[in-house]
Amino acid sequence: QPVDGAPRWKFGKRLEKLGRNVFRAAKKALPVVAGYKALG
Repeated sequence: QPVDGAPRWKFGKRLEKLGRNVFRAAKKALPVVAGYKALG
């Protein structure tokens, strides 16, 4: 069971990092999308 636990923990950390990156990208893209919609 402990052998199975390590990869899952690593996967969780990777997922957390990915989520943070996606959130940061979305925060950057939001004003661009809002501006694009305002123009269109």
